[in-house]
Amino acid sequence: MNMIESTKAGAFPLSESLTRRVLHYLNVYRMIISVLLGFGYFSGAIGTNVASEHPEFAGAVLTFYLVFAAFNLFSALRPSPKIYRLAQLSMLTDILFLSLLLISFGGLQNGLGVLLIFTCGLGAILLPIRFALFMATIASIAIISETVMRQVPVEGMEA
Repeated sequence: MNMIESTKAGAFPLSESLTRRVLHYLNVYRMIISVLLGFGYFSGAIGTNVASEHPEFAGAVLTFYLVFAAFNLFSALRPSPKIYRLAQLSMLTDILFLSLLLISFGGLQNGLGVLLIFTCGLGAILLPIRFALFMATIASIAIISETVMRQVPVEGMEA
């Protein structure tokens, strides 16, 4: 791939084999993060005050994130010609799950915002620029809306 082809807006920046390898490392990372977060939450090591706002929701999101991580880990190992589509879907669902975890675990002060930034940075390496910017936009909207939800009091709910 020459320089002109790699700068096209719809072109994937990495070759298929390199994308597959980076996606494998991402899947291992995702599995480790989901296991550690799940273990910390379900064992009580995280603390009850962190997820006290929506404890059932936080547990459900963590469980689904662990299932999603296991599914992606095994689906990326299959010889599939659609590795680019798998990269797009896995990065987009990462943004979704991490945004839900950010909301259920009490906001930016718990450090989950860094995982969102890391996912967006990795998406900029793996995906076409338009899709990477779309992912960064979704993550930014999630962070801003979570912060606004915490600041604006809603009738019948405590901030």
